[in-house]
Amino acid sequence: MNSAVFDIDSSFETKALTWADNHFSKFVFTTNADCEGDGFQKFLFMSNQVGQNFPFFSENCPVAGYTTYDFKKHLLFDFKTHHKDFTFEDACWFEAEIWFKFSENSVTIFSPFPDVLFQEILSIAIDNHIENEEIEFISTTNRTAYIKNYLNLQHQIKQGNLYLCNYCISFEAIHENWQPIQAFEKLKQKLPAPFTCFVKHHSSYLLSASPEKYLQQKKNKIFSSPIKGTIARNSSPELDKLAANELYNSEKERNENVMVVDLVRNDLSMIANNVKVEELFGIYPFSTVYQMISTISGELIENPINWEAIFKATFPMGSMTGAPKKNAIYYTDVVENFSREMYSGTVGYVLNSEEALLNVVIRGVQFNKETSKLSIRVGSACTYMAQPEKEWEECLLKAKGVLNAINGKIANL
Repeated sequence: MNSAVFDIDSSFETKALTWADNHFSKFVFTTNADCEGDGFQKFLFMSNQVGQNFPFFSENCPVAGYTTYDFKKHLLFDFKTHHKDFTFEDACWFEAEIWFKFSENSVTIFSPFPDVLFQEILSIAIDNHIENEEIEFISTTNRTAYIKNYLNLQHQIKQGNLYLCNYCISFEAIHENWQPIQAFEKLKQKLPAPFTCFVKHHSSYLLSASPEKYLQQKKNKIFSSPIKGTIARNSSPELDKLAANELYNSEKERNENVMVVDLVRNDLSMIANNVKVEELFGIYPFSTVYQMISTISGELIENPINWEAIFKATFPMGSMTGAPKKNAIYYTDVVENFSREMYSGTVGYVLNSEEALLNVVIRGVQFNKETSKLSIRVGSACTYMAQPEKEWEECLLKAKGVLNAINGKIANL
């Protein structure tokens, strides 16, 4: 594989994605969207080859891919399933045939003929005057049904079957000629997040402005940073600071967060030693919300890394399921009227034997180009202390953050 470095301008990223969309059946684009701190490096990985079920290390090139939430049926037991709207496989991890590594004003192209490829991409014409029209999304679960389902889940908590679960709802639309690349550019500009990704698999696309880290490998250490706890930001600096303090001091949000921390700590202990909490109840600002984030770490037992064992111990991630994990998945599957598919799954990359990073797929849109179907899925925690009406409002807050970024609105509220 040859490589070369080229100077680029701000239009090159869009042209590169357009080129990848025209030439490959699958690609994974990752970026930290210029957020500070730990996040994705900016890469574009492309392949036409068949993928594998788990991440893996290759001596030849980076590995990238995804695992959908529905892959849980291969790891635990077969849960209730609904019709799938998108063409994503349950899991697909692949060796990159061609890949780009972006820096601030340059790109390194890894391909047999990088110079030819660079010139081909430069020649692509981008029409910046085309705008996606406003899209009306319909909630597939209305407020009344949501509260009824939420109370049913709380009943399971009172019966001792659950401590915590993550109940999700879906907002859907049909829009012909929707432009996913253009929408992704808007999403990462208006909703910047450190684990932002853009995925294509045949006719389906995922756009995600995720703030959440599922797993990170650094040499023999592994880290996970679950999110539980959300509050809206305020345009007034004084009120915004009060909102952050309110989230930090919320007994309810702390209870939710620490339950997930305990679950993740238990999961990691199956594949790591010296598992410990690096940070508890950290409050992090994003464009529309504050999030409560904790970080757990451990020292991996197996060398070389066994990604299949890691997934069997930790997937689906605790922040998107609940505790006990199997019961939480079972009871939410009963009340949810859709397959989550990419939502609640993970996207990421394995760069080498000592470096890997995977996100949690939230704050995103799934799109099927063949059927023109779009879906935004959001969720919130269900606990004994929670109030269904407030959790409904939290779901709307999360959905509207994505909708505002891609020129959408909820039509049936």
